[in-house]
Amino acid sequence: MRHGVMMWGGLMLGLASLGCGSKATTVDSGTAAGSETTTVGDSGVGTGGASVCTGTGVNQGDLLGDFELQTCDGTKVTFGSVLKGKKAVILDFAAGWCAPCREHQPALVELYSKYSTCGLDVVVVLSEQDQPNDPATKTFCQTWKDQYKEPFTVLIDPTKKVTSAYLQGGGLPAEVIVDPQCKAQLKSVGKFSADEVITIQELTGCQ
Repeated sequence: MRHGVMMWGGLMLGLASLGCGSKATTVDSGTAAGSETTTVGDSGVGTGGASVCTGTGVNQGDLLGDFELQTCDGTKVTFGSVLKGKKAVILDFAAGWCAPCREHQPALVELYSKYSTCGLDVVVVLSEQDQPNDPATKTFCQTWKDQYKEPFTVLIDPTKKVTSAYLQGGGLPAEVIVDPQCKAQLKSVGKFSADEVITIQELTGCQ
Protein backbone atom coordinates (compact mmCIF):
# COMPACT_ATOMS: atom_id res chain seq x y z
CA MET A 1 0.00 0.00 0.00
CA ARG A 2 3.02 2.28 0.33
CA HIS A 3 3.69 2.25 -3.43
CA GLY A 4 3.21 5.72 -4.82
CA VAL A 5 3.81 7.50 -1.51
CA MET A 6 7.42 8.38 -2.35
CA MET A 7 6.29 11.19 -4.66
CA TRP A 8 4.97 12.95 -1.59
CA GLY A 9 8.17 12.45 0.44
CA GLY A 10 9.61 15.92 -0.05
CA LEU A 11 6.25 17.56 0.52
CA MET A 12 5.60 15.63 3.72
CA LEU A 13 9.09 16.38 5.03
CA GLY A 14 8.48 20.08 4.57
CA LEU A 15 5.09 19.97 6.25
CA ALA A 16 5.89 17.72 9.20
CA SER A 17 6.57 20.71 11.42
CA LEU A 18 4.99 21.41 14.78
CA GLY A 19 1.54 22.91 14.72
CA CYS A 20 0.38 26.23 16.14
CA GLY A 21 0.40 26.19 19.92
CA SER A 22 0.63 22.44 20.39
CA LYS A 23 3.02 19.55 20.37
CA ALA A 24 2.78 17.52 17.18
CA THR A 25 0.92 14.32 17.91
CA THR A 26 -1.05 11.66 16.15
CA VAL A 27 -4.19 10.70 18.03
CA ASP A 28 -4.54 6.97 18.60
CA SER A 29 -7.84 5.10 18.48
CA GLY A 30 -10.14 6.10 21.32
CA THR A 31 -9.26 8.74 23.89
CA ALA A 32 -5.83 9.12 25.41
CA ALA A 33 -5.51 7.96 28.98
CA GLY A 34 -6.35 10.64 31.48
CA SER A 35 -7.98 12.97 28.96
CA GLU A 36 -11.54 14.16 29.04
CA THR A 37 -13.86 12.84 26.36
CA THR A 38 -15.71 15.48 24.36
CA THR A 39 -18.39 14.37 21.92
CA VAL A 40 -19.81 16.33 19.03
CA GLY A 41 -23.27 16.04 20.53
CA ASP A 42 -22.05 17.39 23.87
CA SER A 43 -20.72 20.44 22.06
CA GLY A 44 -24.08 21.20 20.50
CA VAL A 45 -23.19 20.25 16.94
CA GLY A 46 -25.92 17.67 16.56
CA THR A 47 -26.17 14.29 14.86
CA GLY A 48 -27.63 15.29 11.51
CA GLY A 49 -30.95 13.45 11.30
CA ALA A 50 -31.01 11.18 8.23
CA SER A 51 -27.31 11.73 7.58
CA VAL A 52 -24.99 8.74 7.76
CA CYS A 53 -23.10 10.78 10.37
CA THR A 54 -25.19 9.76 13.36
CA GLY A 55 -22.46 9.22 15.94
CA THR A 56 -21.18 11.53 18.67
CA GLY A 57 -17.45 10.82 18.60
CA VAL A 58 -14.54 13.04 17.60
CA ASN A 59 -11.57 10.69 17.96
CA GLN A 60 -9.85 8.23 15.65
CA GLY A 61 -11.98 5.12 15.35
CA ASP A 62 -15.19 6.93 16.35
CA LEU A 63 -18.39 7.35 14.36
CA LEU A 64 -18.72 11.09 13.88
CA GLY A 65 -21.75 13.29 14.26
CA ASP A 66 -23.02 15.59 11.53
CA PHE A 67 -22.67 19.37 11.67
CA GLU A 68 -23.81 22.33 9.60
CA LEU A 69 -21.72 25.41 8.77
CA GLN A 70 -21.74 28.12 6.12
CA THR A 71 -19.64 28.23 2.97
CA CYS A 72 -17.86 31.38 1.78
CA ASP A 73 -21.05 32.55 0.04
CA GLY A 74 -23.26 31.89 3.07
CA THR A 75 -24.75 28.60 1.88
CA LYS A 76 -25.45 26.21 4.75
CA VAL A 77 -23.78 22.84 4.20
CA THR A 78 -23.79 19.70 6.34
CA PHE A 79 -20.73 17.49 6.53
CA GLY A 80 -22.92 14.49 5.81
CA SER A 81 -24.01 15.97 2.48
CA VAL A 82 -20.39 16.36 1.41
CA LEU A 83 -19.54 12.82 2.50
CA LYS A 84 -22.46 11.29 0.58
CA GLY A 85 -21.21 9.23 -2.35
CA LYS A 86 -17.54 9.70 -1.44
CA LYS A 87 -14.98 7.07 -0.48
CA ALA A 88 -13.03 9.42 1.79
CA VAL A 89 -13.18 13.01 3.00
CA ILE A 90 -10.32 14.98 4.57
CA LEU A 91 -11.74 17.25 7.29
CA ASP A 92 -9.14 19.96 7.79
CA PHE A 93 -9.28 22.47 10.68
CA ALA A 94 -7.36 25.69 10.10
CA ALA A 95 -7.03 29.38 10.96
CA GLY A 96 -5.51 32.32 9.15
CA TRP A 97 -2.90 33.02 11.84
CA CYS A 98 -1.64 29.42 11.81
CA ALA A 99 1.40 29.27 9.47
CA PRO A 100 1.49 25.44 9.24
CA CYS A 101 -2.22 25.49 8.37
CA ARG A 102 -1.44 27.74 5.44
CA GLU A 103 1.64 25.76 4.45
CA HIS A 104 -0.21 22.53 3.87
CA GLN A 105 -3.13 23.97 1.87
CA PRO A 106 -1.24 23.38 -1.41
CA ALA A 107 -0.79 19.74 -0.35
CA LEU A 108 -4.55 19.42 0.15
CA VAL A 109 -5.12 20.84 -3.32
CA GLU A 110 -2.63 18.34 -4.76
CA LEU A 111 -4.26 15.43 -2.93
CA TYR A 112 -7.68 16.52 -4.18
CA SER A 113 -6.38 16.85 -7.73
CA LYS A 114 -4.85 13.38 -7.62
CA TYR A 115 -7.58 11.45 -5.80
CA SER A 116 -10.88 13.28 -6.36
CA THR A 117 -11.65 11.11 -9.38
CA CYS A 118 -11.23 8.10 -7.07
CA GLY A 119 -13.80 9.41 -4.59
CA LEU A 120 -11.84 11.79 -2.34
CA ASP A 121 -13.22 15.12 -1.18
CA VAL A 122 -11.84 17.79 1.14
CA VAL A 123 -13.56 20.11 3.62
CA VAL A 124 -11.60 22.96 5.23
CA VAL A 125 -13.09 24.49 8.40
CA LEU A 126 -11.80 28.01 9.14
CA SER A 127 -12.38 29.25 12.68
CA GLU A 128 -10.34 32.47 12.85
CA GLN A 129 -8.74 35.07 10.60
CA ASP A 130 -5.15 36.39 10.72
CA GLN A 131 -5.31 37.13 14.45
CA PRO A 132 -6.40 34.77 17.25
CA ASN A 133 -9.92 35.40 18.53
CA ASP A 134 -10.85 37.19 15.29
CA PRO A 135 -13.72 35.00 14.01
CA ALA A 136 -13.64 33.81 10.41
CA THR A 137 -16.01 35.64 8.06
CA LYS A 138 -17.42 34.89 4.64
CA THR A 139 -15.11 37.50 3.12
CA PHE A 140 -12.04 35.95 4.76
CA CYS A 141 -13.23 32.52 3.64
CA GLN A 142 -13.45 33.63 0.02
CA THR A 143 -10.04 35.30 0.17
CA TRP A 144 -8.56 32.07 1.55
CA LYS A 145 -10.27 29.95 -1.10
CA ASP A 146 -9.08 32.24 -3.90
CA GLN A 147 -5.54 32.50 -2.55
CA TYR A 148 -5.01 28.73 -2.50
CA LYS A 149 -7.25 28.05 -5.52
CA GLU A 150 -9.19 25.46 -3.57
CA PRO A 151 -11.81 23.65 -5.68
CA PHE A 152 -13.35 21.94 -2.65
CA THR A 153 -15.63 23.06 0.18
CA VAL A 154 -14.38 25.71 2.63
CA LEU A 155 -16.57 26.42 5.67
CA ILE A 156 -16.47 29.01 8.44
CA ASP A 157 -16.83 28.19 12.12
CA PRO A 158 -16.81 31.66 13.75
CA THR A 159 -18.08 30.38 17.10
CA LYS A 160 -15.50 27.54 17.06
CA LYS A 161 -18.26 25.15 18.11
CA VAL A 162 -17.21 22.41 15.70
CA THR A 163 -13.48 23.18 15.84
CA SER A 164 -13.38 23.07 19.65
CA ALA A 165 -15.27 19.78 19.71
CA TYR A 166 -12.75 18.12 17.44
CA LEU A 167 -9.56 19.69 18.79
CA GLN A 168 -10.40 19.00 22.45
CA GLY A 169 -8.00 21.69 23.58
CA GLY A 170 -5.31 20.73 21.07
CA GLY A 171 -3.67 23.00 18.52
CA LEU A 172 -3.82 23.58 14.80
CA PRO A 173 -3.55 22.32 12.15
CA ALA A 174 -5.68 19.22 12.67
CA GLU A 175 -7.14 16.77 10.20
CA VAL A 176 -9.54 13.85 10.25
CA ILE A 177 -9.85 11.38 7.38
CA VAL A 178 -13.41 10.07 7.28
CA ASP A 179 -14.71 6.95 5.50
CA PRO A 180 -18.15 6.52 3.82
CA GLN A 181 -19.70 5.33 7.11
CA CYS A 182 -18.61 8.62 8.74
CA LYS A 183 -15.97 6.84 10.81
CA ALA A 184 -12.73 8.65 11.63
CA GLN A 185 -10.07 6.43 10.10
CA LEU A 186 -7.20 8.74 10.98
CA LYS A 187 -6.88 11.84 13.14
CA SER A 188 -3.68 13.87 13.20
CA VAL A 189 -2.90 17.02 15.15
CA GLY A 190 0.02 19.35 14.53
CA LYS A 191 1.54 17.75 11.46
CA PHE A 192 0.80 16.46 7.99
CA SER A 193 2.05 12.88 7.68
CA ALA A 194 2.58 10.28 4.97
CA ASP A 195 0.10 8.11 6.89
CA GLU A 196 -2.64 10.37 5.55
CA VAL A 197 -1.69 9.56 1.96
CA ILE A 198 -1.59 5.85 2.76
CA THR A 199 -5.04 6.02 4.38
CA ILE A 200 -6.45 7.89 1.39
CA GLN A 201 -5.00 5.31 -0.99
CA GLU A 202 -6.50 2.48 1.04
CA LEU A 203 -9.96 4.06 1.18
CA THR A 204 -10.08 5.15 -2.46
CA GLY A 205 -8.31 2.14 -3.95
CA CYS A 206 -6.03 4.45 -5.96
CA GLN A 207 -2.26 4.77 -5.82
